[in-house]
Amino acid sequence: MTGTATPPPVHPSAVAPSGPKWPKIIGILCLILAGVDLVQALAQSLNIFLIGANLAQFAEAGAIEKQEVDDFMSEYIPFQLLSGAVLGALALILLFGGVLLLRKKRLSIPLLRAWSIVKIVVGSILVIKAASLMKRQLALVMEASTTGMGDQEAAMIQSIVDIAGGAGMAMGIVFLILLPVFLLVWFNREGVRSQFADWS
Repeated sequence: MTGTATPPPVHPSAVAPSGPKWPKIIGILCLILAGVDLVQALAQSLNIFLIGANLAQFAEAGAIEKQEVDDFMSEYIPFQLLSGAVLGALALILLFGGVLLLRKKRLSIPLLRAWSIVKIVVGSILVIKAASLMKRQLALVMEASTTGMGDQEAAMIQSIVDIAGGAGMAMGIVFLILLPVFLLVWFNREGVRSQFADWS
């Protein structure tokens, strides 16, 4: 006997299970990305003024035709406003879904699944259209910047613009679908489905 008191045994039922940690991790991730998307949606309107002012300066300097700028902006402004509204709405849905997931509400699962599908489809369309407009914008800027250059130099710069536009569109789609694809795959796992089946 050493005189040290032996602690009473702890019954297994007295230890509360910690539960899965993924709802908290994914929920916080959804909140963070929703905040990023909201900032991006608000920045859409700022881009209208910045791009418009930049192209207007080139037109005033005579580097490009004013009609070209007007034609571009007449398509660019409505798209930016529509894109910002759609991105803002999707961000709010993601935010709400993340909050519900943190609280382990069953509604969060179908909500985030629906968000993922809409994000992939609508987001991809917006990215492709945005890449097309960006290519036109860069073409106008390059037209102003290459004034006085030879045909060979101008053609080389145009090819660079084309490559950059295609790469930007591809990267945009990849980053766009990362979270939606992950959520769709994760929520479809058998072990995960059994965990959220008992949520309220």
